[in-house]
Amino acid sequence: MFIFPSTLLLDLARRTVVLDYALLPVTRGIVPTLERSGFLAAIGDREAVHIKVDTDELRLWKEVLPAWMERCRAGE
Repeated sequence: MFIFPSTLLLDLARRTVVLDYALLPVTRGIVPTLERSGFLAAIGDREAVHIKVDTDELRLWKEVLPAWMERCRAGE
């Protein structure tokens, strides 16, 4: 998955930090489309961090990211 950070916000009332970002889950089915569109080549020029995770950790990320997004949305 690609995470594109936009803004880092400080919520003083809740004493938390919020990252405003876009998330693009990358699956085997979407990779050919990303390659044809030139998207992967376009982001290849930018500095990126690659983090290897095992199957269990990937499952965890897939569950917690949507939950965190909903939690932030509910706090508005």
